[in-house]
Amino acid sequence: MKRQEKIEAALLGAYVADAAALGFHWLYDAGRIAELAEGAPAFREPDARDFDGFKGVFVHPGKRAGDLSQYGAQLRVAVQSMLATEGGFDVTDFQDRFAATFGPGGLWTGYIDKATKGTLANIAADRRDPSGIDDDQVPAIARLPAVMAAKAVSAEEIDRVIAITSVNGTAAAWGPVASDLLKAAYDGMSPREAAMAVATKTGGDIGQALLGAVRSGEADTAVFAGTVGRACPLPQSMPVIFQICARARTYKDAIERNIFAGGDNCGRAPVLGAVFGAALGTGGTGVPLEWAAKLTSAAELTAENAALAKKTA
Repeated sequence: MKRQEKIEAALLGAYVADAAALGFHWLYDAGRIAELAEGAPAFREPDARDFDGFKGVFVHPGKRAGDLSQYGAQLRVAVQSMLATEGGFDVTDFQDRFAATFGPGGLWTGYIDKATKGTLANIAADRRDPSGIDDDQVPAIARLPAVMAAKAVSAEEIDRVIAITSVNGTAAAWGPVASDLLKAAYDGMSPREAAMAVATKTGGDIGQALLGAVRSGEADTAVFAGTVGRACPLPQSMPVIFQICARARTYKDAIERNIFAGGDNCGRAPVLGAVFGAALGTGGTGVPLEWAAKLTSAAELTAENAALAKKTA
């Protein structure tokens, strides 16, 4: 695939992965998910009754199958911001759009996570450099599938992008792992090759954790996630993403593994979906076209993805 096609498929893959996980988002009981899903976990209609009596929290009342979570919505803000700034990423423009989307009277109706609440408060008080709060969770990486579509992104720019919502040493250390993984996939590596390359070059405790994920002998991602953690912090989320990159051979398998793993599956979804979308494209072993058709506002999202891919190719 040409780079333009890779970026377009990556962004679609990110959105589809996020929406596919919404019904089971933050259900921490993997056995309950397996029981309810009956082998087909994607695009389950969100239902509070699925969570009754089980570990988890239901935060998406009013959402329907095909809708984006707050992570997917944040990614879309990044895509729209980059379209308005000719394919680059302008922090101030993103912050303005972030506040207009998630703030009072904004376009978003739904759950607002801790990092988003804190960032909105800082932007409102004109604390923008940086605007983030002390948070080590996956909101830090939700916008990266769009950001990494830019022709050249420096390490300093990645640090600033992460600090928009997350001013935290753990986020600063783990966030670039996600950007490196995306870059490797956008540059043509398979998910497994990308995960191994990033884990090897990262070094230190983080590199060892990622190598452990890639080399894990545990075939079942839900079991692996039960060992390293299913929750939102990046030291739990990133190893699960890397284990899936090492194990899955199709986009569908990757996204189903992520959903079955439970916990913050929507938080892991944008980066994971973008990696497999970039590597495998759409149709065939790539993003299933029947899944893409389930997205709410599918036509608008697809048009935005195509426009950004054209600008950044």
